[in-house]
Amino acid sequence: MQKPPPLGIDRDTAKEVNFRICFGISPGGVAVKINAGKSWCVRAKAQAYIDAFYSGYLASSPLVRQTVQHHKEARC
Repeated sequence: MQKPPPLGIDRDTAKEVNFRICFGISPGGVAVKINAGKSWCVRAKAQAYIDAFYSGYLASSPLVRQTVQHHKEARC
């Protein structure tokens, strides 16, 4: 399992980013959320974080996979 790269943000913001990734936030959305927390993040770093999140958590969590698939199909 690949660990997401550190983003230099506080725990509460990190939890919110992880939650939003489960529901399909874009790399730009992740970068905006992180930047609102007074950190600096570019889209490429945000995309690397999303990729690592999916390769790690989706590989080990059927519930997360099912939730993501459901919302993709429902276009929520």
